[in-house]
Amino acid sequence: MNLKKILLVSAIALMVCGPLLSYTSTFQNVVLIDDDFTSFDGTKITGTVILPKGHQPSDKAPLIVLMHGYTASKEFFYPLATELARHGYVCYTFNARGHQTSGNESTVAYLEVRDFQEAITYMLSKNGTYGINVTQVGIIGHSHGAMTATIVGATDPRVNATIPISTGANTSVLLGKFGLISSYHVYASLLNLNINLSDPDELWLRSPIRYVNSSYPSNLLLINGEYDEAFSIQENKEILAKAIWNDSALANNVVPGVIYNATGNMRKLVVESNVEHLMEAFMPQTFNETITWMDLTFYGGLREPVNTTPLMLMFLGILLTLFGGLVGFFVFTSYLAKWLRKNVEPPPTIAQDLEIKQKGICFAAYIGLYAGINALIPLIVFNIPGLHGWIPNLFVDLLGIISVFTALLAVPVVLFLLWYEKKTLGTTLADYGLAKQGMAQSAILGTILGFFLVGILALAVSDFILDLVIDDVVVFLITFLTSLPYMFVTELLWRGFIQTKLSNYNKYIEVIASAIIVGILQGIGIFALMLVTIPMLGLPNTILINENLPALNLSLLSFIGFGGLYIGLSIFAGWIYQRFRNVIGTTLFLTIVFSWLLVAWLPRVF
Repeated sequence: MNLKKILLVSAIALMVCGPLLSYTSTFQNVVLIDDDFTSFDGTKITGTVILPKGHQPSDKAPLIVLMHGYTASKEFFYPLATELARHGYVCYTFNARGHQTSGNESTVAYLEVRDFQEAITYMLSKNGTYGINVTQVGIIGHSHGAMTATIVGATDPRVNATIPISTGANTSVLLGKFGLISSYHVYASLLNLNINLSDPDELWLRSPIRYVNSSYPSNLLLINGEYDEAFSIQENKEILAKAIWNDSALANNVVPGVIYNATGNMRKLVVESNVEHLMEAFMPQTFNETITWMDLTFYGGLREPVNTTPLMLMFLGILLTLFGGLVGFFVFTSYLAKWLRKNVEPPPTIAQDLEIKQKGICFAAYIGLYAGINALIPLIVFNIPGLHGWIPNLFVDLLGIISVFTALLAVPVVLFLLWYEKKTLGTTLADYGLAKQGMAQSAILGTILGFFLVGILALAVSDFILDLVIDDVVVFLITFLTSLPYMFVTELLWRGFIQTKLSNYNKYIEVIASAIIVGILQGIGIFALMLVTIPMLGLPNTILINENLPALNLSLLSFIGFGGLYIGLSIFAGWIYQRFRNVIGTTLFLTIVFSWLLVAWLPRVF
């Protein structure tokens, strides 16, 4: 058996064993039941009940209701909820409105408060079915869900214990960190936001600290990461100070780790060292603190040690699945391309034979032109009122608008480059991945691999952290068609104009070198876009999002983040392009991946 076959067999084994390990470790000794309810305004909210294995309707266990953060889904809390269930709790984790399969649109900690309360009401109404003690209710939330849980814990007397994991004090502080309030007047006409960021009352309605006081009716445990980039430790101290002494100005008197008592209820702040926003909900310390707090509330103390081994095994399973998928992608590409190619050979090109100096001049020209396109985008986008109505995409946002106009502006640039290089270098369409030969095979290859990659991502995380399975094919197709022009013109630039000129090197060097160059070009493009956008929107160029983190330059951060992302994506796309030297395959591949993630991941807010 040759190396390629060994790698393929190993990849398949990892892709099978990884999810099996995650599933058996996460869901051991618990039972999952999908159970949806209709909220107060008719919105369908989808959720999952997690019960201890062997739990009977006659058993009366405390109820724990959990709500995920923005852009996540009910699966986000599966690891914590299952461990709570193994400790004897009945858990219900639900998709917030506008997220995944729940209906309507997100309102950012406003109508979600009523939804949270309706979730409690619904589960208590089924106490005979699930064996719930109707006098014992705990709630947990993360990020956006934590803001909502903080408010619910303050306003719903049925709640005995509230655990917001990374909550904020004031909504205007959160949005102000990123300059969204100061720039609202510019982009308000572009987006149908259901929150008026220029109205202080709107923001105050969504601010947890408004509802917190020393009479907070439930035991309150705040958990915050030291390097949380969304909500700071200081904000959590302000909330706790108001819950203890009814005075947020005493925030600096709050000592993390100390249990305070106010009106007969406990308050505590836990600060997790070296932890950022996303991982707070998955840290062993979070599991220990959460279960201890619930046991302390309902049973007077921790009943049995917390087992975080299933959490570690779940993440190991995810890593094995992703690694197997990564290896499988490259090996599978080789086998599939060989089967498709048969008598079709990549068309001959001359672009790779150019001198290094000629290539350097070409790459410099591409940098200038692409940066110029991105610099023009905000000048156009932010001066056309009602622009969102022009785009047939249910996920209209600035990213979608920018993509469409980038494609429109890039068309004349690409046509000019094709004409100029043909005239000066003698190139043909085959040099840019536009030959008819192999186009159909390239399209088939790109389509299969696009669905393969999103399938691997969904297989790795959808049952454990985030549901990446689309539920609306029509929306996916609309998003796909909207994104296709942008992907085509950029792939023509990245693969056709750049990677082809490196194809006289070793195939691995070609893919890696072109990916680095493409990543740098994309980074420069977004840097130019941000450089123009920031002053237009009135955004601060440097922001401080956490007292424990250094100030961040938005333009530079965009360059590093977006450029790094595209280096990774270009390695996949470059590997595919090698097979037929045709941009159709890579265009379809990237469009499928981007469209799938946009539809499956982003919440509905417009």
